[in-house]
Amino acid sequence: MLLLTFLTGAGLLLAGFLGYEQVLVQHGAQPGAWCVAEEACAAAMRSPGASLSGVPIPVWSMPLLVVVAALLPGARGSSPRALHARGGILTVAALLALLGALSVALTPSLLRCPPLLLLGVLVLGLLAQSARLSAGRPAVPQVEDWLPALLVGLTVLMGAGFAARILDFRLTQQEERARTEPALTLPAGAPLVMERVSAGRVAVPPVRSPAPIDDQDPWIGDRDAAVTAVVFLDLLDPASRDLAWVLSVLEPRYEDRVRFVTKHLPMDASCNEKRRRTQHPRGCEVAVALQCAHAQRGFRGMRQAILRDPGAVEDEDLRNQAARLGLDLEQFNACLSSKEALQSVEADVEQAGKGSLVDPPWLFVEGRVLSAGASEAEVDALLAVALGERPLGEDGMAEAFVDRPASSPVPEGAAPMVAVPGHSGLWIDAVEAALQGEGGAVARFGVAPWPADLDQARGACAAAGKRLCTRAEWVSACQGAAPIDDDGDGDAFDDLSEGRTWPYGDGPSPGWCASQLPIDPTGARSACRTPEGAYDLAGNMAEWVEEGILLGGSSGEAGLARRGCAAVQEVPGPGWRAQTTGFRCCAGEARVEGEARVEGEGTPPLASPPVLPVSTLPDSLRGGPAAPGETQPVLVVAWSTECAACQVGLRVAEEVARVGAESGGRSLRVVALSVQADSEGAQKWLDLSGLKVEPLADPEARLAGQLGIASLPWMGLYDAQGALLDDWSEPPTAEAVRAALSAAPAR
Repeated sequence: MLLLTFLTGAGLLLAGFLGYEQVLVQHGAQPGAWCVAEEACAAAMRSPGASLSGVPIPVWSMPLLVVVAALLPGARGSSPRALHARGGILTVAALLALLGALSVALTPSLLRCPPLLLLGVLVLGLLAQSARLSAGRPAVPQVEDWLPALLVGLTVLMGAGFAARILDFRLTQQEERARTEPALTLPAGAPLVMERVSAGRVAVPPVRSPAPIDDQDPWIGDRDAAVTAVVFLDLLDPASRDLAWVLSVLEPRYEDRVRFVTKHLPMDASCNEKRRRTQHPRGCEVAVALQCAHAQRGFRGMRQAILRDPGAVEDEDLRNQAARLGLDLEQFNACLSSKEALQSVEADVEQAGKGSLVDPPWLFVEGRVLSAGASEAEVDALLAVALGERPLGEDGMAEAFVDRPASSPVPEGAAPMVAVPGHSGLWIDAVEAALQGEGGAVARFGVAPWPADLDQARGACAAAGKRLCTRAEWVSACQGAAPIDDDGDGDAFDDLSEGRTWPYGDGPSPGWCASQLPIDPTGARSACRTPEGAYDLAGNMAEWVEEGILLGGSSGEAGLARRGCAAVQEVPGPGWRAQTTGFRCCAGEARVEGEARVEGEGTPPLASPPVLPVSTLPDSLRGGPAAPGETQPVLVVAWSTECAACQVGLRVAEEVARVGAESGGRSLRVVALSVQADSEGAQKWLDLSGLKVEPLADPEARLAGQLGIASLPWMGLYDAQGALLDDWSEPPTAEAVRAALSAAPAR
């Protein structure tokens, strides 16, 4: 009897818990830590067959369990009442079993949901134990036995169902309010429409050898899938991260048919004795943390967290990530220092060594192998061929499909401002700023954004009645959440990231944002947009913020410390201005620009190509000024003491000038344009180097901005009148400079 009471109470609590969880999941929330263990559980809860008359199926079992609880006290012994009570218990238990069978028939994926399976086990246990009550054949229950209990049960059902309806109503209202936020209803914030398009035919590698799988390996997808994909990764390695992002995109498409298994191959000698030196410190600790997260079925979340913050992998960072994922911290900490987790990583390393796998990543799909640089299209074709869903041609090629935003026309006219998440009452321009005739910033679709330096950006925003955004405001608009100073050191940007990592989502999608010159017109790429409606916060122009740094910009641009919403380009000074340095404005109220002219005389546009103001250059400090009438080309070398390649360029330039002078060839004036704040330190380095060049300090990068220098290193060859003859973004050879000098017309 005690066991029956326990089974009934446990079933009642579990049914209520699952009903509450199901309502949350139906509205897109993440299920609790117990349910999130299996994606199939969440999928089952979201399915149309998971509710009857709008009430979650687990809730329907609650009144029947209440009836059992009411009948249990009178079920002992062999009296007629006990026999009737036992008959009632068996009848209710049978109804519960029938309800469970109906649930599985409506939603077969319930069989892969552990909490729901546990509820089924409790019901079966209740049925089995009811049949083992004391001797005497159960009798048909009498009305006076079961009717009061049934009424109580129906009251419980009504209460639970009413509570579920209230919760559902509140969540629906919240979603409705979110949909009616002004920032989300503006034209720029229209949702992306995705479509699956052909990426053409790609090569599928031949069958080589399958990869071994161990019980402790983390996996995602269907455990019993006919196809298994095994990947060896080091998430601190850029190539591994790229492949992991590709897998994170494809897993939702294939995880009902493919089992994705992860093995570790850290490029860290502390657990990988195959390596002579450590290339990625903390690689072993990251692999162990992934194993420990897998022990609590949190591998997918931990993998995504490390992909988002690959620079935050100290022990405290990993614990904070585990806490964010809702893992049991005591168990996680014990696992981090356990031998078992480290041994599983070392076992993966040993298996990789036996397969002659050196640097990761490596992806095995039924014996076919892809290594670093595998694209989404290649992995898609490989999985489809392994599943038999796509034919493999005799040429070893198969068609690939990728999900891409559907093409849509570029918006026209004035661009609205959009609300900045995490900052009440703050708005940001939807697009990068152009320049109107009066010198003010204007946000319009389909025009060329205006290259500006920091002071020009501030002035243009002020002229438009706005202001330049701060770094925190800009990042909040990009990632959809305000940055948080977790460690309280006053810097929110050295902590774990919040929100999404790219304007459009949590992983890089090649081609969605402009990644190289030329600069796109504003709003030209509909996919490079936040859900709130802000375009080009990644890619296209790098954008000034009030702190005097450039954020976003092209992912391939030199000087970017990170990518996406975390991309930061340190610049020498506020005068730094190039074709890739733009901005957008913030304001305390939402406004839409009128039909202001974009062209005008407000601030001079950046010349293309820029002209060197030769008359402002100082006379040579070594060798005196040029002789009257002599025409000297000028070779400008932008440099700083921290730029080793720039120093190589200085030596090449000095050699060309010196050899030319010694051989009686064409004279050349070399200007060393220092763009570092410590002008004295730069001059001291030049003095010690012995280079015969003209030093020119530009600590605020004003001249560098006039010349449109986008990054270091940079060298530009100008004629005596300041016209650009040739330029280099990498140190050229002396022969290349001489060739450009020889081709220059004499004046």
